[in-house]
Amino acid sequence: MTEDMKKNLADLDVMFKQGRINSEEYKMIKAQITGVDSDDEPSVQPEYPASAPPPPSSKPPPLVTPPVGQSSVSDNQKYNEAMTLFKEKKYNDAFILFKQMAEQDHSLSQHYMGLCYDRGLGITKDDIKAKEWYSMAAEGFNKAAQLGDASAQRRLSDCYITGKGVAKDKTKGHELLRKAAEQGDGEAQVALGRHYEFGDEHYIEKDFSKAAEWYQKAADSGNGEGQGNLGSCYDKGKGVKQDFTKAAEFYRLAADNGQGSWVNERLDELKKEGKI
Repeated sequence: MTEDMKKNLADLDVMFKQGRINSEEYKMIKAQITGVDSDDEPSVQPEYPASAPPPPSSKPPPLVTPPVGQSSVSDNQKYNEAMTLFKEKKYNDAFILFKQMAEQDHSLSQHYMGLCYDRGLGITKDDIKAKEWYSMAAEGFNKAAQLGDASAQRRLSDCYITGKGVAKDKTKGHELLRKAAEQGDGEAQVALGRHYEFGDEHYIEKDFSKAAEWYQKAADSGNGEGQGNLGSCYDKGKGVKQDFTKAAEFYRLAADNGQGSWVNERLDELKKEGKI
């Protein structure tokens, strides 16, 4: 293992401990760094879990919007209810709601059915059923992606990068992610920034400047994760000139967007160090 790879993995551990990424994102990024897929859970424990509810905010939480042609307001509400239960690790209850939605051809719910069977969350682990649900989800994402739906392109990108429901094709996954990001999808912009930050020798070169550019685009659109990551870029001088004042500015925006305790903790550290 190269020194660069060791550093990237150490940075990844820090991100997970801070609650900036969940275990699924951790595994995906680790596979990018090492070139080896693994279902092993992170060896470190999150200090501020990504699944924890965000601190109170004056802003209402955004609704998750499933792909075009597959959702109504009531569908959206039921999906968000299922996701809340899932994040609270109430997997049995979440599974029941996901199943109701999945049987109505709701692609995101089909994806989470696959995940539940894949990981044995709320149901007995079953690799065959996991693959079936992942495949149905990928088919739905593909139909919506062809209509230009950015969120579907992002979801389908994940399918190709991880090989869930489709034959693994990281190049195609990256292309779909870029399409979604170029349409202004904040989550895709953050994900693309991460791809450039960590790199993958098989399909994308590490480029801190491009990572910062995509985090900036996400931050400009009001994405809290993008704001926090951009703050980190200015904090460390990764892809941009080191600037603690700007780092603090974006950290504060991220904190206002419910990005968790890690942002406020870093702001306190910068104050104690006399950097802001």
